[in-house]
Amino acid sequence: MKVLDKILKSNLIKDNIVLFVGNFLAGSFGYFFHFFMGRFLGPIDYGVLGVLLSIIYMINVFVYAIQLSITKFVSEIKGNVNNVSFLLKRSMVRLFSYAFLTFLVIFLLAPILSEFLKIQKLPLIISLTAILPMFVLSVTRGILQGLQSFKHLSFNFTTEGLVKLILGIIFAFVGLGVNGAIGAIVFSLVFAFLLSLISLRKYIFERGEKINTKEVYRYSFPVIISLFLLTSFYTLDLVLVKHYFDDLNAGYYAAISLLGKIIFFGTVSIPLVMFPKVSENHLKKKSYYHLLYKSLGFVLLFGVPVTLFYFIFPKFTVSLLFGQEYLPIASLIGLFGIFMILFSLIYSISFFNLSIRKLKFISLLLLFNLIEFALIVLNHDSLFQVVLMLVILMSILFLILFFEVLKDGFKHNSASI
Repeated sequence: MKVLDKILKSNLIKDNIVLFVGNFLAGSFGYFFHFFMGRFLGPIDYGVLGVLLSIIYMINVFVYAIQLSITKFVSEIKGNVNNVSFLLKRSMVRLFSYAFLTFLVIFLLAPILSEFLKIQKLPLIISLTAILPMFVLSVTRGILQGLQSFKHLSFNFTTEGLVKLILGIIFAFVGLGVNGAIGAIVFSLVFAFLLSLISLRKYIFERGEKINTKEVYRYSFPVIISLFLLTSFYTLDLVLVKHYFDDLNAGYYAAISLLGKIIFFGTVSIPLVMFPKVSENHLKKKSYYHLLYKSLGFVLLFGVPVTLFYFIFPKFTVSLLFGQEYLPIASLIGLFGIFMILFSLIYSISFFNLSIRKLKFISLLLLFNLIEFALIVLNHDSLFQVVLMLVILMSILFLILFFEVLKDGFKHNSASI
C-alpha cells in the first residue's frame, strides 16, 4: 500500500498518466481514422495517404523543434507570467511568417515531388496547407508543455484526434477520397490551435514583458537536426518503398508502418513529460538520470505486450483493423513492432540528451540515417528485407546510445556522492 501511495505521489508518474490518457485517446481516434481510411480507400490510395503523411511528419520536425525549444525556455521562466505572455505573442507572429514562407517554397517544389512519388498534385498541395496551423500550434503547445500544464495539453491532443476522425468520415462519405482525408487533418490542426489559445487566454491578455528570445531559436538548431533525423527513421522507409515498390506493396507497407506506430504514439507522451522535468532538474543541479531509466521502463511496459500480441495474433490483428485485403502483411507486423520498440527507446534517450544539452548523439543519428538510406536503395527485393534491416540498425543504435547514457550516469552519480 505504501509503495502504491509513493507511486501515485510521483509527479513523473501522475503527469505521465494524464498525458498518456490524452495521447491514448488521441491515438485511438487517429487509428480509427486510419483503419477507416485503410478500408475505405483500399491499399493503393491508402499508400498515397501514407506517403503524404510522411511529408507532413518531416515538416513537423521543424515546428516540433521550436516547440521543444519553447518548452525548455518556459520551464526555466514559468513563474513569470509577463515573460511567457511576450514569448507567446512574439513567437506566434514570427512562426506564422516562417510557415508562410515554407509553404511557398514547398509549393514551388510540388511538381517535382509529385513526379518522384507518383501521386497527383492536388492532394500534395492540400497536405502542404497543414504547415500553417502546425507552426503556430507548436508555440502554444510548447508553452503548455513548458508550464507542465499536462491536463490542457492532453485535452488538446484528444480533441484534435476526435475532430480528425469525425471530419474524415464525413469527407469520405461525401466522396472526397484522399483529398478529404488530408483535409480532415488540416482542419483538426486549426481547431486544436484555437483550443490551445483558450487554454492560454491568461497570457494572451497580459501586456507582456520584453525578453531576449534568441536563446529559444539558438537552441532550436540542434533540436531541428536531431528531430529531423529521428523522424527520418520512420518516414524515409515509407518514401523509398513508395518509390521502389509497386502501388499495392506500398499500400501494404503503409499499413505495416501504421500498426507499428501504435507503439511509438502510445509511448510518445513519456519523453514529452520527461523533457521539462529533466531540464528543470538539470538547471537546479538535482539528480535526473533516474527520470530517464523510469521512462525507458514505461516504454517497454507498453511496447512489449503490443508486440507480443502482434506475434501471437497477426492475422486476427490485420483482419480486425484493416480487413482481409491486407492479410499478406500479417507475417511482418510483429517484426516491425520490435523496430518501433527500439525506435521509441532511442527517441526517449535522444530527448534526454537534448534536455541536458548533450549533443554528440546527433552524429550517430546522421550516420544511421545514411546507412538506412543506402541499405534500402541497394536492397529492396521484398518488404521483409526492408523491415529486417530496420530492426538490425535500430538494435545497434540503441545499444550504443544506451551504454553511453549508462556510462555518463555512473560518472554523474559518482560526482554527486
